[in-house]
Amino acid sequence: MEIENKLRFLLEILGLKKHLILMLLRLILKKKILNIFGKGKLTRDYISVEDAVELTYRSLKSNYIGCLNVGSGKEINTLYILNQFKKYFPFLKFSFKKQRLNEIKRFRCDIKFMKKNLGKLNQNFNRSLKNLIRQQ
Repeated sequence: MEIENKLRFLLEILGLKKHLILMLLRLILKKKILNIFGKGKLTRDYISVEDAVELTYRSLKSNYIGCLNVGSGKEINTLYILNQFKKYFPFLKFSFKKQRLNEIKRFRCDIKFMKKNLGKLNQNFNRSLKNLIRQQ
């Protein structure tokens, strides 16, 4: 529970109160059926809390002034995430629901300026997910 409180605190600082991966993990651990809107093809650019904190730290130390997109620069779809969770939780069940109106179908950060000004991170979605699951 302590790690979850730390994560919640960091998420609030970073403005990420609705952290999808953590919300899914909580539901899975409670053995709830996950409702997936659409066909699981929606994509997002995910970054781990640890990487977001590291980039925040780097930005505070840098001389850069302005806005930067922070992310992995990669799109990951919902079905991929569910399949990764299924490796750890074979009992995982989900149900497809009608896609919500005005849902953003694809999202990926352009991280050229981030890499130029803050440096590259060794980001890996699967490793970050595995670490998060171990901490629960």
